[in-house]
Amino acid sequence: MTREEQRKQREECLAAYKASGQSVKVWCEANGVSCSWMWRKLREEKTLEANNYPGQTAWLRATVTDADTGGIGLVVRIGRATVEVRPGFDLESFERVVRLLSAIC
Repeated sequence: MTREEQRKQREECLAAYKASGQSVKVWCEANGVSCSWMWRKLREEKTLEANNYPGQTAWLRATVTDADTGGIGLVVRIGRATVEVRPGFDLESFERVVRLLSAIC
């Protein structure tokens, strides 16, 4: 199953739960879905909406240059994780960290 198909399946699952009018526990037990997964997805959705990020999250392409940032750096948030990137960082290490956090957050 492709990532797009998985994303669509998750969206359909959430929509079906919301349309059911049932509690999370009752709906999840009846549909073979993990309650903890459902609660996590509902919390993520609520957080996105509270932060004015309606709809789906998406990756944006970023270009990193060697330009001097005046020591300010960059803060990257992936899920609940925050990574501070300072001038002179190792790009390969940063890419590994982003991949790892993307997979677990």
